[in-house]
Amino acid sequence: MSPVTTRLRPHGGLLVRLVPLYALLLPVQIQLADDFRFAPADLVLVAIIALEGRRLRVIRGAGVGWPMALLALILGSLTWVWVTTGSITEYALLNKAVGMGVLVASYLAVSNAITSWEDVRAIIRVFVFGVAISNALFVMMFLSGVDTLIVANGARLSGLLVDPNAYGGLLVVAISLSLPNARNTLKLSALSSNAVMGSLFVGLLLTSSRSAWLGLSFALIILAILRPRVLFWYLVLAALLVYTFSAWLGEDFVSEWLGVAARVHSIDQRLVLNSEAWNVFLEHPIVGSGLGTFRANEGAIIHNTPLWILAEFGVVGFAIFGGFIGWSLRISWRLYKRTLGSARLTALGLLLANLVMLGLSLGIEALYQRHWWLVIALVGGAQSLYAGQPTDRWYERGRFADGGGERAWAVRRS
Repeated sequence: MSPVTTRLRPHGGLLVRLVPLYALLLPVQIQLADDFRFAPADLVLVAIIALEGRRLRVIRGAGVGWPMALLALILGSLTWVWVTTGSITEYALLNKAVGMGVLVASYLAVSNAITSWEDVRAIIRVFVFGVAISNALFVMMFLSGVDTLIVANGARLSGLLVDPNAYGGLLVVAISLSLPNARNTLKLSALSSNAVMGSLFVGLLLTSSRSAWLGLSFALIILAILRPRVLFWYLVLAALLVYTFSAWLGEDFVSEWLGVAARVHSIDQRLVLNSEAWNVFLEHPIVGSGLGTFRANEGAIIHNTPLWILAEFGVVGFAIFGGFIGWSLRISWRLYKRTLGSARLTALGLLLANLVMLGLSLGIEALYQRHWWLVIALVGGAQSLYAGQPTDRWYERGRFADGGGERAWAVRRS
């Protein structure tokens, strides 16, 4: 009998159909007001809760306690601000408190939908295809000079996420999940998978998001250590793409793009905000100044997730945030070390995606990015497959991209 715990699917497998749809819609957001965006993917969550809510469980080993702790932190801080000041901002209530509730619901839905490694791969595949197809359309519109919502400030590709840095984060997650072996992830030929990756790389360049580029560098460093041959071929592909597009678009376009990417003034603004956030933390080191107070006082958000956590939640909040992200990194590394075959490649993709989002979080508030929560929930769901099993007996029944078929792998000791 396989040591991998296999949970029964919800009645009719409805959850297993709805969660991939949720992942498919993640590239889409609609700006309704200056501080509020509507994500159609959230409607899928509403359907999941309405149709499958009674069957959702706290899955053993999926790490659901961490999202619950974050939700408790947000609600506790919001209550503290209301008690001490007598008011709370709409931004803090809707974007932060309600938003965290939505993210926790997505975590529960995704972790409940994982009953095998194939479920993990299927959700990743749908997500990457959704990002790649929409991005190819956005890139063509951008290069054609179409002035739409997909372009931020007239010069940076932002897709339908409004913010080019957030869109850059979406792209680097899709890239990272596919980096270990795009053919295995996407189930495409070598030519087709390279075309998908090339499209994602071009979109990432057009975002001019230095935060996303920094995040991707985290993944590339790890890939250089674990799979240097794969990294070499992707670097060759990237170099060919840059050369081709530079020759096609001309020197004027390249010069303009370099100017947008440099934008020294924004670096100075970020440094000022980071310094002010650090001062707020020093004034309130234990529990922070409270949810939403920095934006209310300074008129701007902190474009650095760890510093935002420290400023508004103190060391208590940082311990919870650090524990959550640290848990996900540790488990994704553990999955990589203790599985073989296609599961190992999938686990490495999850590890890289976590790292790029951690790098991205140094330049934006990344905690509320839905695609990061999708990645962490997939890590938790994959971990739950081994809940209660001896750690030296992990193995995987995987399917190779080269058609090798099902194969029971030998025991791999940690």
